[in-house]
Amino acid sequence: MSLFWRIFTGFWLALVVVAATVGMLTHVLREIPSSDVDPAGAAVLGRVAQVVNAQLARDGLAGLDSLESRRLRPYLYSMDNQPVGPRRPFLDDIAEDSEPSAPRMWIDGGRVFLGPALVFLDDQPLKMFLVTRQPRIAQEPPEQRLFWFVMIGALVAAVLAYGLSRHLSRPIVALTRWAGALGRDLDTPAPRGTTERGDEAGNLARELTAMAGRIRDQLEAQRALTRMISHEVRSPLTRLKLVLDLIERAPDKAGDILPRAHQQISALDALLEQMLTLSRLDADAWVLAPTSQGWALRIGQWIDEWREQAQAEGIELSVQGPAFNGPADPALVRIGLDNLVRNAIQLSQPGQSIQILQSAHGFDVRDQAGGMDPTLLGQAAEPFYQGVTPSGSSGLGLAIVHRIARVHGGQLTLTNVGDGLSANLRLTA
Repeated sequence: MSLFWRIFTGFWLALVVVAATVGMLTHVLREIPSSDVDPAGAAVLGRVAQVVNAQLARDGLAGLDSLESRRLRPYLYSMDNQPVGPRRPFLDDIAEDSEPSAPRMWIDGGRVFLGPALVFLDDQPLKMFLVTRQPRIAQEPPEQRLFWFVMIGALVAAVLAYGLSRHLSRPIVALTRWAGALGRDLDTPAPRGTTERGDEAGNLARELTAMAGRIRDQLEAQRALTRMISHEVRSPLTRLKLVLDLIERAPDKAGDILPRAHQQISALDALLEQMLTLSRLDADAWVLAPTSQGWALRIGQWIDEWREQAQAEGIELSVQGPAFNGPADPALVRIGLDNLVRNAIQLSQPGQSIQILQSAHGFDVRDQAGGMDPTLLGQAAEPFYQGVTPSGSSGLGLAIVHRIARVHGGQLTLTNVGDGLSANLRLTA
């Protein structure tokens, strides 16, 4: 069942139940036991009796016609409870139970009966009853009227429920159609007026608009990334093709040229590995294996490798601070630190130094390579950004480190410190 018909059915049933309840209460409460006439009612009864006596004395029974109105009508019974004038069966039982010495009030079928009061016609005493409106009991029983009241109430409830359901479901239907159109064209505008609404439908329209914008940005970023990947992959392939051409032209020098081919293949393999790591991190496909054990040994082994490479370049590498103790994924930490340290080594000049500051939350890699433009620091973690990476690098290293920090619940912060760059890899919240 659609949302419209659910809303319609709910509203209609609720209104019908309310209408039926009111009708039943009216039917139950309309018959109220008789009670003594209050002073105001007694005064009215007395004044009407005087007027009726005057009319009967002057015009007889015909004089009663001039006293009848829509709201008030007098009826006469003899003292032995026989109707005088047109018969009114609905008053017979009341007349038999009433005496002029003890006037009462009855409520029945939406009418108020008041009386009796003593009046005279040709010196003959009569009982006079007052009814507040035109009686209908003889023509239509109250049960039948209640049935029609309920039917009319149900019809009115259906009309109201339809209008309310239509009003509530219309924006949802429009937004559903728009969502389907967004799947085909992200530039499809929102239905008119939906984003200006102040209710939940307006919130949904604004969220869908923002979502479409984010998807457009992501698609554009993916297109740019594809273009960058194509460019980065093409470069080593072009160089590899050049090496192979040289081998074909000078086969006797293949032994001297082949190392260059291996170098380009290794660069291409490293690039593909970095792209695979980046895609797995972006897709949350990396299964973390965090640990808090063995960090001192691991970091010591890594430092020995990096220090050997730094010394070969004439750069001093030092480590300070208490050993990091996790929890973190050792494989990802190794990838992240390896990118930061090797970038720092490639950017540094002989005679400069690199510091690795450890803490309980992560690592801070600092170099003396001159830092970078402060306005570009926020873009450094974007894939293929070359503003802070060494010449010839893919530009994926900082992007990978940024995502490694993110999957651990931390962050990568780049700042200029002194005459160099500080890359703070925080792995814990």
